[in-house]
Amino acid sequence: MKFVWILLIFCLQAFAEIDNSKNIESVFSDSTQIKDKWKIVMQLAKDTQVNENIFVQATKDKDCFVRNAGLIALKARNPNKALKAAEILLKDKALVVRSAALDIIKTYPQKINRNLLWKELSQSYNFRSGKSLWIRKDILNTLALKPLSSEKNEFLKLSTDSDQELSNQAKKILINL
Repeated sequence: MKFVWILLIFCLQAFAEIDNSKNIESVFSDSTQIKDKWKIVMQLAKDTQVNENIFVQATKDKDCFVRNAGLIALKARNPNKALKAAEILLKDKALVVRSAALDIIKTYPQKINRNLLWKELSQSYNFRSGKSLWIRKDILNTLALKPLSSEKNEFLKLSTDSDQELSNQAKKILINL
């Protein structure tokens, strides 16, 4: 009887591996719908047997929703790799990916690459039609988690930003420095 259970478990594991390999293929297939790709990546993230490099690969996919899902899956499986990927994806062309990247970065305030965040505040892709996108406020709020007195000049420049909310936030930070 023990043998039957062992054989059954072995077969179930084998089927799960086959199913996962099909799922992995479908994530990177052009014929799979985007909403299905997202669900598959999230399902794969729950399976500890799936190699986390699949999620690293997903963060490099041509589809922004797959990159986003890969980043979220990496955060669940390997926070250090997620942070490294997030620093790269903070420059992504898709706002949804940049936003997810920033969410990961701000969960590790002691490891924040502040120079990167300061550079991202002025990048053209964080503006639309000359207006500031909301991610700039999130970047500033991330910098505000642990403001450095050595950054006073940068906060001063932001205090005159055309985005009034950003400007007001920078002024509040300056008061507390």
